[in-house]
Amino acid sequence: MNTFIESILPVLITGAFTFLITKYSYYKNVPLDKMEIAYNRIYYPLYKLISTESMSNNVDLDSIIYKASFYFKKYNKYVNRSTLNAFILLRKYKDDESYQNFKNNIQDNNAYLRRRLGYLEPNILKVYSYSSQKEKSHLRLPVEVGVGSLLLCFGNGLNEINNTIVQIKMIIFIAGFILYIIAALEGISMAFKYFSDIKKNKQSY
Repeated sequence: MNTFIESILPVLITGAFTFLITKYSYYKNVPLDKMEIAYNRIYYPLYKLISTESMSNNVDLDSIIYKASFYFKKYNKYVNRSTLNAFILLRKYKDDESYQNFKNNIQDNNAYLRRRLGYLEPNILKVYSYSSQKEKSHLRLPVEVGVGSLLLCFGNGLNEINNTIVQIKMIIFIAGFILYIIAALEGISMAFKYFSDIKKNKQSY
């Protein structure tokens, strides 16, 4: 049995590496002309449309659907299927959830095409540095929750072998707990700002 595993394992590893390298080479050598058409004719115009509409307090979904339909009809064969599905859901439901889904899809595909075509794109640190306080909270919250969870799990999983291990465990546990408290406070602050914005919008009518 061991001999069989030892003989088949190198073959499986070689096959896996060959598959990954072939797949990487394929995507790297894909012609960029169709991507450039998709970016210039669909995703960048839709990205500008969504960005402009998002600056308004009241997003007009009917207007977005009407204007976006032009690009889907004229350049349909260049549209990513996931984008088309997101647009179909937006037309069907016309609610905040379907709009956010469509908006995220356009932003993700626009960013992907920009990178593939060689446009300058900021890394995550630059995005964070130049974001508003509200956006920074949105970026930090999942990271804080994730790191806090890992620290708590890791701290809880340590065996109490000696006093040093116990001290390390306590430090990790406290650090994770503090991160959870920070994340909870940020979540409460974001919720408070959200409801405050809703109240202001109602008063403006």
